[in-house]
Amino acid sequence: MRILLVILMLGIWGVYAQQKIELTNNGDTLTIQEGAILYIEGGIWNKTTGQIFNDGVIYTSDTVQNDAANGMFIDNYPTGTAIIGTVILNGAQQYIRGNAPIRFDSLLLRGTDKKILQQNAYVEVLLDLENKELATTTFQMIVTNPSPGAIIRQNGFVSSDLGGYLVRYTNSTNSYLFPVGASAPVFRYRPVEIIPQQATANQYAVRFANVDPTTEGWDRNQKASDVCLVNPDYYHQVKQVAGTSSATIRFTYDPTDPVKDGLAQWTTLWENRTSVANHLTATNQWELPNWNNFNTENFAFISQSVLALFDLTDSVYCLDPIAVPLTGATPAGGTFYVNGQPLPSDTIYLNNIGAGQHLIQYIYSSGGCSDTAEQYLIVKDYPQAQLTPAQDTFLCPGQTLTLSLSGVQPSWVIAWSTGDQTPSITVTQTGTYSVWIIDTTYAEACSTQLGPIQVLEGDSIYPTLSVDDSLLCEGDAALFTVQPQDSQWTYYWYKDGQLLQQGSVFQLQGNQAGTYYVAVQGPCYLETTAPISLILLSPPVADFVYTPDSINIADIVQFVFSGSANPQDPIRDYLWDFPQGVQLQGAQVQYQFNEAGTYPVLLTVISENGCQDTVLKYIEVINPFGLWIPNVFTPNADGLNDYFFPVFRGVQNITIQIYDRWGNLIWEGSGIDKWDGRTSWNSPCPEGVYVYVITAEQLNGKKIQRVGTVTLIR
Repeated sequence: MRILLVILMLGIWGVYAQQKIELTNNGDTLTIQEGAILYIEGGIWNKTTGQIFNDGVIYTSDTVQNDAANGMFIDNYPTGTAIIGTVILNGAQQYIRGNAPIRFDSLLLRGTDKKILQQNAYVEVLLDLENKELATTTFQMIVTNPSPGAIIRQNGFVSSDLGGYLVRYTNSTNSYLFPVGASAPVFRYRPVEIIPQQATANQYAVRFANVDPTTEGWDRNQKASDVCLVNPDYYHQVKQVAGTSSATIRFTYDPTDPVKDGLAQWTTLWENRTSVANHLTATNQWELPNWNNFNTENFAFISQSVLALFDLTDSVYCLDPIAVPLTGATPAGGTFYVNGQPLPSDTIYLNNIGAGQHLIQYIYSSGGCSDTAEQYLIVKDYPQAQLTPAQDTFLCPGQTLTLSLSGVQPSWVIAWSTGDQTPSITVTQTGTYSVWIIDTTYAEACSTQLGPIQVLEGDSIYPTLSVDDSLLCEGDAALFTVQPQDSQWTYYWYKDGQLLQQGSVFQLQGNQAGTYYVAVQGPCYLETTAPISLILLSPPVADFVYTPDSINIADIVQFVFSGSANPQDPIRDYLWDFPQGVQLQGAQVQYQFNEAGTYPVLLTVISENGCQDTVLKYIEVINPFGLWIPNVFTPNADGLNDYFFPVFRGVQNITIQIYDRWGNLIWEGSGIDKWDGRTSWNSPCPEGVYVYVITAEQLNGKKIQRVGTVTLIR
């Protein structure tokens, strides 16, 4: 029976033993013509004598099973023309299986889960992985179209178990992508590119093994001596199925992979192929160019055994502030250490590490493999010895001088400027002397020069003592200074024959009366300075009195010194400080206060030798002003209250004016005048109320005025 299908929406349905819905071909011929679309909500089962001619598109959501030896999907019926048919797997997890291989023109992976081979399958035009995993398990997915673009993908990949492969036919020198990877135990996508070197027919098979090679029989511990570590996470299998063309093979790694620093191939053990490979860092690939060794198919990334090396310019140095470069470090990228501490660069600064024997290491580590190169650096300190005497010294008449070294080591060579080579020499002549100490331990000779020192002719030094002031006021101190000054000599300071102090003391503060002198132990003799007597003067006593005792505004006050002075040191200056910055000099001065208040007055007395004393007193100044004016008088010649006049105190320049009720000035007088009730023209004034105007001036010059009324009664 032959079924011709132009557009079939539901299909020919059968029921499988497990009650799965599927299209079952029980031996008929099923044709899907060009332009036709077959949707199957289930799988397809092509039985032993069935034929399916697919020139259209078949969608299936479940298992595709072929038990016929014809390849299941056959195109070109009935015209014999090359029309491409497409099968789209658009279900969840789907299987491709049967008793015979299945051939697809174009196979597109869609749906929600991976697709699994349980039988070999062929794709003759296009394999579109899209975003899906195609698990070949132990079988092969064979793409017979030799076009480099016969496999396309977005994020899809092909995974395989041991025995399974992705196989591609080639006939050009273009790059063929094998998008291999795995989703378990962890996801890894590690594609391989194969570039045939001849445009002839070849077939290549690739598998990505997402396991430790040891678990599949390729023991990682069986490795060449220059292989440090074989990748424990995965390896690749690449083989040439047909053809003889050599090919360039590119293996891709991920930058986060711990082991990826080289490439090895299994023979009877893991052989290092890194020396014939190219490292394509821009694409994270190792490349075997023009490769034809397909005797074994197993390839793995490795970490190579490394031999760390570096050059040390010299192994012995003197301790100087210099930089010692560490050169020739291989492989590049390691770290230098000094005594176990990492160096920030490839330079050692000797003044930072100091003298001693230092372990210099260069440690290189990559991909879990490391090696350490070690050298010792010896930094010699310069010889440290003490020369006695250490400074210029004197040779006394008739004597000898010994110059000696202490702290001398057996390995040192000593060379005096005199030609002597002993730790000490005896000097009998003045001159300049030096000594060199040379440490000859190891190859580097480090030398130290001590000196030069001057050996001078010793003689009397004639020391002198001076003082900045020999007459002192009590509480002051004099500064004594001795000459010459030399820290090698000993100075003995005396007062009144009693030793005050000794040593390299060149000055002394003296604050007590007495006789001072210095004895100096010079280079040859103990010599004494002339004595100096220090006299302490008692200071003057400042005090003063003033008159009058009670001071009014504008009084002329007399201030008189009333203190005392040292007869041996008379007073030279009397300095008075009054208010408002007024300063006066003299034993007796005058001052006028113009305002009432309490004022400080300071007296400083200074003696001829500068001794001084001060006294401060506060002066109280009062205002004596007072003015009383009567309000009635009776000019009746009875001798009682016959006159009008003000009673005043502390005022001056008084004027009195009397006005009648019409404002006429009728009488005027001074402070000593009294109004007798008559006008200035001697006319008696009638009884009544009169206005007075009194003006005056206080003693400090302040103007005052009083206006009021007075009643005249007769």
